[in-house]
Amino acid sequence: MYGANAAGDSFAGGGGGGGGGGAPGTAGPGTPNYNAFYNSPGYQFSLSQGQNAINRQASANGSLYSSNTLGALGAYTAGAAGTQYNNYVQQLMGLAGLGGSAVAGTNAAAQNAGNNISSAQLSAGNANASGVLGSAGAWTGAIQQGGNLLGNYLNSGSGAGVGAAAPGGALFDNGGYIDQYAAMGA
Repeated sequence: MYGANAAGDSFAGGGGGGGGGGAPGTAGPGTPNYNAFYNSPGYQFSLSQGQNAINRQASANGSLYSSNTLGALGAYTAGAAGTQYNNYVQQLMGLAGLGGSAVAGTNAAAQNAGNNISSAQLSAGNANASGVLGSAGAWTGAIQQGGNLLGNYLNSGSGAGVGAAAPGGALFDNGGYIDQYAAMGA
């Protein structure tokens, strides 16, 4: 059959055209295939509802088979086709954009995961560094306290046998610094 494609024309633009080697979704060279649109539920519903309303009105007036009724049916069908075709194309464009939205969502999730992982690694590094600095501060304080205790002991006179190089028996002056003259024995 001329213009039918293997997919049964279930989508506009789907499948290869028959006959003269036209572009995919066409009935032949340069002739678009609107079968998918004409068979779409949205178009069929609005077309049948509008035509039924016009026929009921004409039947109630006794002019069901008049030229006025046929003109009204033709005008409604053309208007419905134009309106519904625009809606159909917008729906297809929305479906085409779903892939891009999915990719963008996946990329955003991957970016968030990477940010969370790097933040966790940075926090672990900061905690480790804080522990090392705290330990170093504790050792520094302990050594300084030990030095202060030793200095107080030696300056108090009870350690005269340990550091009695200077008259008075102290190697340290009152500020806790080594008296260089006492240390040299002068």
